[in-house]
This record gives sequence, structure tokens and C-alpha cells, in this order.
Amino acid sequence: MNPVWRREALVSLVLALTGVALLLSWWSARPAADVGVVAAPAATTAPAVVALPAAPAGVAVPLVGTRSAAVPPVAVVLPPVSLDLPDRRISAPVLPVGVDPDGLLEVPRDGDDVGWYRWSAVPGEPGTAVFAGHVDTLRDGPGAFYDLSRAEPGNLVAVTLEDGSVREFSVTARESFPKTSLPVDTVFRRGGTPQLVLVTCSGPFDEDTRSYEENLVVTAEPRG
Repeated sequence: MNPVWRREALVSLVLALTGVALLLSWWSARPAADVGVVAAPAATTAPAVVALPAAPAGVAVPLVGTRSAAVPPVAVVLPPVSLDLPDRRISAPVLPVGVDPDGLLEVPRDGDDVGWYRWSAVPGEPGTAVFAGHVDTLRDGPGAFYDLSRAEPGNLVAVTLEDGSVREFSVTARESFPKTSLPVDTVFRRGGTPQLVLVTCSGPFDEDTRSYEENLVVTAEPRG
């Protein structure tokens, strides 16, 4: 072989081996494939706002805080997406919620959100549309329903549905009940005239159980 060709072949071989060595060095030190990807936080379930006694006879829906068997959800065409009480400076996004494996109402993790019990009525349709929210949380401070205890008869409650339409209601009652004696047979119902029920915690705070001792229930009826 020509000495010049032999020298050029040797140089090419050295360069090729050097490239392979560099490639192997990069491969062994390369970053993990998920570098820069934010891991999703583990799912959490907030504690139930409401603790109810066993469902009374004749009530055919899974009630907040009970451990009765769930029934198939009612078909929903236009779920609510926001709730406003302008007189009380309450304005909150609404998220559909169901029940957890223990049969307790799922409350939005974020204290600024309100949960609409998707197995209750659509606002403005026959029956009770149930909304539950935090009065406060350790993480977020005052919750969406912090000022609900100041609601008065006649105050406007406006619920915006998914299509942008607004259903208006007027507050008719505001009551507090011990969590062990909430009148579920009258507060939660599937049929009858349209009604809203807004529920949050109230009363003294029990440091031992880290829970409020009462539930505040605000009822509203359609305007007009």
C-alpha cells in the first residue's frame, strides 16, 4: 500500500475511534429523559364539609357524609360553572363533585372553589341543587363561603351554567345545625320545586377533632 494512503487510513481510523469514544462518554453522562418535566402532585381528597346521620327512609340519593350506597348519576346537560352572591362579595368557580370511597362528599381541595354535588339537581330544575364550600382552610385562609354566615333573606344568588346562561335565586333562610342533627329529609331532596342549598362549616371549632361542630345551611328559591 502506498505510504501516503496508509498514513491517511490510519488517521481516519484514529478519528473514528475518537468519535465513538466521545459518543459513549456522552451517552453514559446524558441527563435523565424526564429532566425538566414537572411531576404531577399526588391526588388528594379534602375532608368532607358535612357529616350527616344515616339517610332517612325514602331518600334515594347518596347524601353528604353518609355511607349509604350510591345510585347511578343523573344525566347532566348544563352543569353549573360559577356561583355569585354579590351582596356578600362571594364569587367562586364551581366544580362537580361526587362521593369518595367512604361515601363522603368530595370537597374541592382549593378553598376558593365550590363543589356542586353532581347527583343533586341542576340549578333551576326540580329538586335541590347542593353546593358545598370551605369556610376556611389551613392552607388558603378564608374560603369561598367565608362570608356565607352573613347571607340575608332577599340576597341574590346567581348561578352560571356551562352554556353561559344565568339562573337567579333569592336567599330565603339561613340556619345552623349540629352536624349530628342536620335535617336531611327536608334539606336534601330530588323532586319538588327548584331550590338551592349552600352548605359550609360553622359554630365552634373543636381543636381535638380539628373540625367545626356545626353546619351552616343557606336556602335559596328561584327569583320571580
